[in-house]
Amino acid sequence: MQNNWRFALLAVVLAVASWYMVTGREKVETWVDIPIVTTKPPEGLTVRTGLLNKIQVKLRGPKGMLRNLDPNRLSYTCDLGNIEAGRVIVALRPEDVKTEGAIQVSEIKPSKMTIEVEHIISRKLPVKPVWTGTLPKNWELQGSSAYPPDVDVRGPESVIKAMQSVYTQEFTVPDHMAEQVVGKAPLLLPEDAEANPDEVGVRFLFGPHMVNVWVTQKMQLPASDLPKGSSIKITPQQVRLHLEKPETMPLNEKFRNSISVHLPSGVDLSEGTRTTLYRVELPEGVHLLQAQPSSVKIRVSHGKIK
Repeated sequence: MQNNWRFALLAVVLAVASWYMVTGREKVETWVDIPIVTTKPPEGLTVRTGLLNKIQVKLRGPKGMLRNLDPNRLSYTCDLGNIEAGRVIVALRPEDVKTEGAIQVSEIKPSKMTIEVEHIISRKLPVKPVWTGTLPKNWELQGSSAYPPDVDVRGPESVIKAMQSVYTQEFTVPDHMAEQVVGKAPLLLPEDAEANPDEVGVRFLFGPHMVNVWVTQKMQLPASDLPKGSSIKITPQQVRLHLEKPETMPLNEKFRNSISVHLPSGVDLSEGTRTTLYRVELPEGVHLLQAQPSSVKIRVSHGKIK
């Protein structure tokens, strides 16, 4: 009886071992996700769309080996070294998956991928500075510039051809700002594009909000420059001025009196009739946009001194 239980125990151990050997060698199938590793496309080309990050593969092999398999050790290598620009269909083949031991790949989903391949081009594009912040009341942006004013932008052909300019990221203007604010700002680019340089200097000019007005002013006579006994007639006697002025500057008599319209220094005041330009002097912060007419006719007469 003592020997019988030993034989019984040995039989159980052998049965269990046999069961593990049989079940471990049993062929089974399972699906796993594996990453796609791609080689770089030829120089001057880039893949725009359609490139997969992972695929599903159907593995077949002994149950024991599949049970102990780490899917993270598997990958699919896709060679893009010979592709051309355009729509390219890339076949995904089971034999290109590197497996371990007796494990085989019987199927791949999807079995192909369709990618869009484009040429990489470069263009020189103007830079447009962008700002953000709070301005004082009645102030506005009056001008902006970037240095350098243009940058070389490189990327997929469809992306670069669609661009007309390059904007900067928002440059924050300080609360206690001056009429001129300078600094540096990175460029705002599409995901697949790059620029050289990728950061530019920016300059913003701020000032009072400006409005356009028309005023009529009388021509001033050059009494001090006329020879004694001479007279002068200017036609027309009034001119119309199109001005740009700060909105806060009132359009009143004081404003009009600060404007001077007169003949230029050194104008020929000898006897006769001639056409000449005239000068307009304006208060600080006011700009002349247009003058009508742009010239006047003068007639100078010399008579006897009485």
